[in-house]
Amino acid sequence: MGAGALLLAAGLFMAFRFLPEWRASNPRPVNGIERAREIAVSAGAKLSRASLGLDGRPGVSQMFERAYRRLRAEAPPYLESTGGAVAWTVSGSLDVPGTGTGPARFAFYPDGSLQALEWNPAGSVFEATDTKAQALRRAFFDRIEVSLAAGQRRAGPEYEFSAGSMVIRVRPLERADGRPGECLVLQERGNVSFSAARQLSDPEAPKRYNAEGIARQLYRFVPSVLLFLVVVTLFGVLLYKRRLDFTIGIALVVLAAVYEIAGGFSGQDSSAGGLVVFVIGVRIFLLLYLLGLWTVAESLLRDTVPGFTTSLDSFAAGRLGPRGGRAILAGLGGGAALVGVSLLAFGAAALAAPQGVWPSSASFPYPLFQAHKGPFYEGAFDTALLVLFVALFRFVLPRRFASVAAAVLFALYVSIALPLHPWGAGFALTLAFAAVLLWAFERYGLGALLVAAVSSALLRDALVAGLHLDGNMLAAFLTVVPLVAIAAAGAIGLARPERDEEGRLDAPGYVRRLESERRVKYEMDLLSRMQLSLLPEKPPVVPGVELSVKTILATEAGGDLYDFVQDEEGALWIAAGDVSGHGYSCGIQQAMVMAALASLVKAGRSPAEILVEIDRVLRMGRSGRLFTSLALLKLDPAMGGGVLANAGHPFPILLHEGKASEIAGGGLPLGQGPKRTYTDVPFEIPKGGVLVVASDGLFEGPDRFDEPYGYDRPRAVLESASLWRRPPDSIVEALLADWRRHVGEGAPSDDTTILVVKRPLF
Repeated sequence: MGAGALLLAAGLFMAFRFLPEWRASNPRPVNGIERAREIAVSAGAKLSRASLGLDGRPGVSQMFERAYRRLRAEAPPYLESTGGAVAWTVSGSLDVPGTGTGPARFAFYPDGSLQALEWNPAGSVFEATDTKAQALRRAFFDRIEVSLAAGQRRAGPEYEFSAGSMVIRVRPLERADGRPGECLVLQERGNVSFSAARQLSDPEAPKRYNAEGIARQLYRFVPSVLLFLVVVTLFGVLLYKRRLDFTIGIALVVLAAVYEIAGGFSGQDSSAGGLVVFVIGVRIFLLLYLLGLWTVAESLLRDTVPGFTTSLDSFAAGRLGPRGGRAILAGLGGGAALVGVSLLAFGAAALAAPQGVWPSSASFPYPLFQAHKGPFYEGAFDTALLVLFVALFRFVLPRRFASVAAAVLFALYVSIALPLHPWGAGFALTLAFAAVLLWAFERYGLGALLVAAVSSALLRDALVAGLHLDGNMLAAFLTVVPLVAIAAAGAIGLARPERDEEGRLDAPGYVRRLESERRVKYEMDLLSRMQLSLLPEKPPVVPGVELSVKTILATEAGGDLYDFVQDEEGALWIAAGDVSGHGYSCGIQQAMVMAALASLVKAGRSPAEILVEIDRVLRMGRSGRLFTSLALLKLDPAMGGGVLANAGHPFPILLHEGKASEIAGGGLPLGQGPKRTYTDVPFEIPKGGVLVVASDGLFEGPDRFDEPYGYDRPRAVLESASLWRRPPDSIVEALLADWRRHVGEGAPSDDTTILVVKRPLF
């Protein structure tokens, strides 16, 4: 807070020393309403429902940019003498006989002379311009010229140019003693908008109104549209996934709306006539956009750290203690630092105008609280923008680099609209802003970041309201009270015992749901790895036979199982099975089958006996409705003879010299129904013969018309092209390739396993 106060004091020193908008004096004009009515009457019109107020100077951005560009070092005194960034205005309804009636605004210089008149007669931009009415309106503005010129005569012929739908006429004036050259500028936009003003002369105006002006607008418009599209896309995705919480966002939007309502309409808005409804619609849209931006940024930030809770959650829960108090006061100091740095930068730019660096607008927006200039809108938007960039970069970069990259991108985005020329000067200032905001965020949390951003706007507006207290009493109250409340909250937090912040803080409901989903996913992934670890990584090397096996899972974990076990006498036991269903539900039963196989397979026992024992084990496990098919083979690798017991598994296929046949014989699956008995079926794999054991996922795999792969096609594949002469791996791949042509790409409807045993010919 001390550092922020020092920077603020230095910034105010620069502002009151070098910035015309802080030095200008704008006394309330005496009889301002009567003066406006006299001007209207002298031009043949009538002004009614008139009111006097302090408003933004007409065309303030254009006037500041033009003054610094044209006058350089002489710009500050000129802008100061002409009122700086504000002007007293008289607003009312102007009736010009024969041409129409509409809202109008008379703006005055500090010396009481007329600065500008803006008038919006009733009409539509889509209507053709009435030639007679247009001529009468131009004649009216010709008569207004006398009041605008303030005794100065024309210095040359009038010239005219167009800028989009706007027609601009310029009338040069003779140069007054000690003043730069000025001119009268009359602007006409279609059938709805007319204005006349005394402005600083600018020979480059036609070029800057057209090509350069359009380019500057695009520089601001394109990034804003891109950001909007990103926010809308992320909002839709997160809303679909139910990962948004609107609590904090709604509170900020309500505060922003309160300040916009307090600010009312500016003179430009009030003189827009029928467009006031459009202006209200735009404000509502901006508030909804802020809500979307905040909720998206907050949700993504919470996603970067499991179980993450922000300091704002603590504040909302009433858990304010010393840590929260320090965060609030640190944010308040950061806000003061932001204002001070901004004023220092604008003051330095005003001093550097002769060297080509200057402010292209005033250092504060005016009128206060209007459009999206309110402190809570501005602060919440900047906070959400920085947090959004931080969260997005955390998904692709290490955390220590993500924050720096986010701060740079934030500075790039904000610098586009910052009124400093050239762009590099604005970028340097926004980098300083980003550094302060990032410091508050990284050291004290999201609450401190929001306090810094909001308090900087509040503090700036409070200073402006105090500078122009006549006309800003409400604004002064609405800025000072929140600042005092923020400081009081920080002091209260510091005074509380630390135990007030102890204990677990519940995150929003959707975050708890996400954490539960993450925990379930982690546990399921762990179960999946455990299931896969139960299966052999690769078949063993057994003299006398060649082995190959491949499994394609329908989900992260499968129900298919296989195993190879050699007993004490050298016999090779081969098991291939399938737990009903697929996925995590069958993982426990699969583990029970594999464990039973490992403990029950012994020399001197038959496959049928072991199947009965496995059935008993599964029934003891109370496996519910699950059942397991299992083919168990006992093979003599040297002689090729063996026995098979089958508990509901698809029949193995024996391939010899290009002819395929099934080894029939089986029984009911394990684990359900009446007591089981199984039969040992002898078989022999001759030299050069191949035994194929496949799960039902192969035979039942459907195509897009739900036609199964069937039992005939795999036999036809095995019998074709001398496939029996090829190694086991090639046989497996040939079967899977033909099966894939049938079922198509993508995840299959069921787990599919193919196990091949080949007895070499030599």
